[in-house]
Amino acid sequence: MLGMQQRAAVAEGRAEEIERRVADLREEVARTRRDAEALAADNGKLADQLRQVQVQVEALRSELAGVKAHAESQAEAHQEQRKTAAQEAARMVERFTGAQAERDQAQRDAAAAREEAAGLRGQLEAFEEQHTQLMAAFRDSEKADKAVARTKKD
Repeated sequence: MLGMQQRAAVAEGRAEEIERRVADLREEVARTRRDAEALAADNGKLADQLRQVQVQVEALRSELAGVKAHAESQAEAHQEQRKTAAQEAARMVERFTGAQAERDQAQRDAAAAREEAAGLRGQLEAFEEQHTQLMAAFRDSEKADKAVARTKKD
């Protein structure tokens, strides 16, 4: 009987140990369930945050596409303005070059006209001198003719 009592005591000790182990396992299972529920709640929050971030990312992508399109149109407009400005500058250079050529020609023409005027002035002075001399000679000739005519009358 002592053997039975010992076996019963060992069995009872084992049963108590098993019960403690079951209680520990139940507590661990409960803790694991709480952790799982907390993780599930966190997972739900993270999923919501992820959806919000995805919506924001999509909105930013749309905005970026708009900004890129606007930047491209601005770049094209700027390029067109630069092209127009370059064409206008080329026209201005051409006009300026033409104006310089006209100015240079006008200066050459003016110099030629001054030279011609100086030559004509010299000719005019020579003609005036010649005219004065001819008039003096003519007057002298008239006086001589009158004197001859007077002497013939006398």
